[in-house]
Amino acid sequence: MSEYLHPMVAHFPIVLVLAAFASESLALLGRMPAWHTVSLWNLGAATLSTIAAMITGGLAAPDLLSLHPEAERILTEHIVWTSVATFLIGSVFAWRFAQPPQTTRAHRLAALGLLFICCLVTAYAAHQGGMLVFEHGVGVDEHP
Repeated sequence: MSEYLHPMVAHFPIVLVLAAFASESLALLGRMPAWHTVSLWNLGAATLSTIAAMITGGLAAPDLLSLHPEAERILTEHIVWTSVATFLIGSVFAWRFAQPPQTTRAHRLAALGLLFICCLVTAYAAHQGGMLVFEHGVGVDEHP
């Protein structure tokens, strides 16, 4: 059962970190300050969902004992990059949460840049997960 939880949870961090970036972009480019709050809460939800995705991935890992060496390499990269993404997303959220509501434009631009980096790292980690599924059949049931 645990092997089915990860695919259900893993897509939330991807969407939420992209939504945080889009919201922050709208706040800056459209000069709509309320979107900074939307971005912050999307980032908070992304933080929680990355942790959930890592936990469910860890629960599914024992089912992956006999992987092809190339799939093992990709799995290792996936684990490393999801760990990096989780740390970055959580750190940016903590930094943003600690800021006063009225911050400078420079802080907002820095947040946008950091969110962009979070998006890139998350996308790469997701790509590695996709390679495991679509190129190596990890987590795909074989039917007779």
